[in-house]
Amino acid sequence: MIEDLFFLERQAYRDSFLHRLDARVKILASFAAIIAIVAVPYSTAVYWAGGVLFLLFALLWALSGVSPAVYAKRLAVIVPIWGIVILFQVFVTNPYYTEFHAVATLPFGVNIYAESIQFASILAVKFLVSISFIILLSVTTKLQDLLQGAGRLGLPAEFALALGMMIRYLFVFGYIFRKV
Repeated sequence: MIEDLFFLERQAYRDSFLHRLDARVKILASFAAIIAIVAVPYSTAVYWAGGVLFLLFALLWALSGVSPAVYAKRLAVIVPIWGIVILFQVFVTNPYYTEFHAVATLPFGVNIYAESIQFASILAVKFLVSISFIILLSVTTKLQDLLQGAGRLGLPAEFALALGMMIRYLFVFGYIFRKV
């Protein structure tokens, strides 16, 4: 895990068009993509919007020159946690639908609903697009640049100071852990 931290930071020191962009631009673009996908109503339109945004992400990732294996590895760390939350959605009714059609009935009266499967897939698309842009931001921007960019975008100085200390001591801890 500690080695992953150093690996991630080394990826941010690569040289590409995306790596050279100002951190503020990357932060705003990432927030814009996340807000765009979250703003799409819970309907099948999410698939189209998610596809367009994911294609944009894929283009930006290609421009970064970072291996797709790095993306797959980062995604593999995050998906199990959120995958459980998304998978759980197929077993419950939700307020976005008025009628529910059981696709399967499991023991103990647990039903899997077609509408809940659709809701879970919409949630998965929103999650995938959002986390992909966060991964792209973290792989192409040095942590210190992220902090400075966020500060120039209006992050309160107290937060910037606390985050800066956390980042500094995270790497100090990593170096000490390597020696042990």
